[in-house]
Amino acid sequence: MKHFKQLIYKDSSYYQALLEKEILVKGNLMTVINTISADPIAKAIKSLIVKNLADGDNMVDFPRDVKTVDTIDLDPKRKDAFAVTFTKPDGKVITQQIKIGKLITKLMHSFKPENIEEFVSYINAFRTDIKTAGLFKVVKGQDIIKYYNEKTYEDGRGELDNSCMRHSSCEDFFDIYVKNPKIVKLLVMFNEEKKVKGRALLWKLDNGKLFMDKIYVNNRKDQRLFDRWGDKNGVDLLYGFDSGIVTIPKMQDEWEDLKYPYMDTFSYGNIGSNEEMVLHGDSSNNAAFIFQETDGSYEYGYDRDGYDWDGYDRDGYNNGYDEDGYDRDGYDDEGFDRNDIDMEGFSKEGYGKDGYNRDGYNKKGWNKNDFNLYGYDGYGYDKDGFNKDGFDKDGFDKDGKHKDD
Repeated sequence: MKHFKQLIYKDSSYYQALLEKEILVKGNLMTVINTISADPIAKAIKSLIVKNLADGDNMVDFPRDVKTVDTIDLDPKRKDAFAVTFTKPDGKVITQQIKIGKLITKLMHSFKPENIEEFVSYINAFRTDIKTAGLFKVVKGQDIIKYYNEKTYEDGRGELDNSCMRHSSCEDFFDIYVKNPKIVKLLVMFNEEKKVKGRALLWKLDNGKLFMDKIYVNNRKDQRLFDRWGDKNGVDLLYGFDSGIVTIPKMQDEWEDLKYPYMDTFSYGNIGSNEEMVLHGDSSNNAAFIFQETDGSYEYGYDRDGYDWDGYDRDGYNNGYDEDGYDRDGYDDEGFDRNDIDMEGFSKEGYGKDGYNRDGYNKKGWNKNDFNLYGYDGYGYDKDGFNKDGFDKDGFDKDGKHKDD
């Protein structure tokens, strides 16, 4: 490490010359980087490749001051270190072990410590022999209940130990797993004392692919060992990516009568034409069942046509009316709104806000000009000023003849 540090801080003329050459990343290391290509640091390294060579070797144009390094490869003895080769000013070639995190910090200075820690865990997992890392075992049926129970766990304070389904009280929730062993299995990782270190559901999708669900571990580094197991055992898809569809055949009990576990991925379900349960993980699609409760229950969702169990759509309408009997415009089947006013502004009694009906009369029978239905005002005179006997207020008729004449 002493020589490595010295080379990083060499005099500027020698150092500038070294900056002009790329670093050779050996094929063994590139294989790992390609395998963990979803990792941000792995992506960054791949983006800096300037030349592909034989045997999977690549020339990489790193942006930092460690271009005194000639080659980087996996160290054959330590899985937490790289074998780094560099040339001294006198021409002597030296190979040293440098911890992965330390070198990546120098090479990829824009990444946070947690990114580097994650990258290191990927490298470690890739180089770990799965057969000796801990006992992985795929179980099904009643054993799923057994290894979900916290009594089988090793001591820890991670996601495994905080799983909402770890309690003995949850044992009745797993029928959908237990009774479908060809579709749902559980991958369990044990420590040397046969205590559970981690678990993840394995689903056989309708398209035939194998999907590994969310990984529950106490030690975050063990997640990468699950990924590694998946690489070696035909897992096609991982939690967090498009999960596809799983169809569960009709079971003995009605779907509405079953209890269900909290499901991380396949949280949404519809009943098919043959009474099968079709599970998916797309919250934007309709689902009659939503399996995200921790007490064995489920939430009612919407079927394939967008209706809930009571026949209401997502906007709360059944055959065009809400639960109070009003349509999307706010009117009931008689044409009245919630204030019992129709589209023309008249109440059920037939009067508008001003108190007059469609014919222009109020409840007392007077119009806006204070004439009643017969055309007379409050004094008994019509609009021409004559009463029902044909005389005006002064007692004259339309011809000017007085009533007393």
